[in-house]
Amino acid sequence: MSQSTVHSLTTSVTTRKPRNLTRQPHKFKQFYHQCDTQGVGLVADLCEPERRDKSGHFVVAALSSTNIDSDTHEYLEKRGCFDLPALDIQQSLVQAYFHYVHPFLPVIHVSSFLKPFENPGQNGVCLHLLWSVFLAAANFADAMTVRSAGYESRKDMKRAMFLRAKALYDANYEQSKIVLIQAVLLMGFWYSDTEDRLGPWHWNGIAISLCQTVGLHREPDASLNHSQYRSSIDRDLWKHLWWCCFFRETWLSVGMGRPMRIGLSHADTPKPDAKASESLYSELTESQRRRYIPEDPENLFLLWDELLSVTSVLSRILSVQHLAKRTLSTHSDVNDLECELRRHHKHLDCLRTRATDPVLTLHMHHFELFFE
Repeated sequence: MSQSTVHSLTTSVTTRKPRNLTRQPHKFKQFYHQCDTQGVGLVADLCEPERRDKSGHFVVAALSSTNIDSDTHEYLEKRGCFDLPALDIQQSLVQAYFHYVHPFLPVIHVSSFLKPFENPGQNGVCLHLLWSVFLAAANFADAMTVRSAGYESRKDMKRAMFLRAKALYDANYEQSKIVLIQAVLLMGFWYSDTEDRLGPWHWNGIAISLCQTVGLHREPDASLNHSQYRSSIDRDLWKHLWWCCFFRETWLSVGMGRPMRIGLSHADTPKPDAKASESLYSELTESQRRRYIPEDPENLFLLWDELLSVTSVLSRILSVQHLAKRTLSTHSDVNDLECELRRHHKHLDCLRTRATDPVLTLHMHHFELFFE
């Protein structure tokens, strides 16, 4: 059956100012495209009733390179999208990202990001994703980094990074939906004031919509797990992207008093465990680990796993709390939820006894705040 909606998976758009207006084609040529048993899925069943996969995922061809017109290129140039900070500032921000953002929002396969970041060559890290990483990391930039980058404050620095990322988003610069999901999740770190309509709730909604379009909320059928796709689809990254959306949605719902737009019943993508988190750090060189990665990533994996479990419990509470017509929960239901939360808190106590890395200790305190 012909497929008209096609996207690629890699993060390999150049970060250097392009010599021409043509995007480089992405390296990988296949990805899964999701649809339910209604709509397009029904048409697929009619066209191919004997097809093995019933999960709603399809393999489609990648986009050929597309053009950015001269006006758009000029606009992006005026916005400073092609003017990256000095290398030492970039490195400082990337280190801050992996120390303080990534442990509780792991949206990037680490080596797939660092390899092109350190060796831009023909194809570097996606420009939109890179500015989004800088935006998220700017929250944790030290005073020297902020001043060296030419800004008076972290807020000024964040605003500049956000405006560049948003300009690239508005220009439809990046075609890969996977990269867009990564970028907009990080753009959710921008929040200026209560009047800002482009805050975290907005960007998380876009990430959720993109995830559902690609099908990250559904577990692909095992029949599609062929070796020819393993090099182009990182299942563990898929899991993390969907669960990062779910994590953000749950806690934003708590903070803003709004009903969740997704819930546990809307998806069957399994929760990533510590092993899945570890896979995001595969193929790192020793120098990359020393420069960018915290000392104790293994316990950070366990902490993220516990945080997702707590988030799942909270989402079940919110699903009842925001019903238009509430039904009273039984004492047994309430006690079960409380016992589950206490169990996860005890796991945190066990981790605390072996914490030696300051970054791990910081994230443990952060975890504690979610219980308050």
